[in-house]
Amino acid sequence: MGAGAGRLPGWSLKIIGTGEEEEALRAQAASLGLERWALAPQTSHIEQEYRNAGVFVLPSRFEGLPMVLIESQAHGVPAVAFDCLTGPAEIFETGEECWCHWRTWRALRGNWEA
Repeated sequence: MGAGAGRLPGWSLKIIGTGEEEEALRAQAASLGLERWALAPQTSHIEQEYRNAGVFVLPSRFEGLPMVLIESQAHGVPAVAFDCLTGPAEIFETGEECWCHWRTWRALRGNWEA
C-alpha cells in the first residue's frame, strides 16, 4: 500500500469501497505513515472516480474476470495489475493498456520507484 502515494510528490491514494478489512487498511496506512490517502465508501458514481484517476491499481493476486480493470480501461485510465494466473494478463497485453508483470509487491514496488 505504501509504494506510490508516500514517495511520489503530488500523488495520493484513494481506495473505493469499504468492508471487513477497513480497520486493517487504516492501521496499515498509519503504520506506513501515509498522509495523502483516503478510504471512500462504495459509490454509484464510479465513472467520476475513473475520470479523476491518474492510474488504476489492481492489487489482487487472484482474479477470475476483473471487471474493475476492464471498467478502468474503458474510461482510459492506465492500469497496473499483478500478473495473476488468470485474469489481467489474459485480458490485456503488457505495455499496451495495462502493465501486468509483477507477481509480488516487492517486484511491483521496485518498478514503481524506478
